[in-house]
Amino acid sequence: EPTFYVIRWLTTLLSREFALPDTIRLWDSLFASTHKENFIRYVCVTMVTLVREELLAADFGGCLRLLQCFPPTNVDELLESSG
Repeated sequence: EPTFYVIRWLTTLLSREFALPDTIRLWDSLFASTHKENFIRYVCVTMVTLVREELLAADFGGCLRLLQCFPPTNVDELLESSG
């Protein structure tokens, strides 16, 4: 159920998932994007696809822990993949 993690991701604009410099980089891209209405959705979908294999191998609790405590990620690569 996406509401277990997406509400947190969206209400904080991913600021709890990334370090401050990465959050600023992400927000800068969001505000510069010509697709603001879908930008954060694309990023969230890309985040889920980055951990797809781990999600498929985990039980519900493991999936929830992974998505609520997202592993360190290169934000530049994340943005490139979500574009």
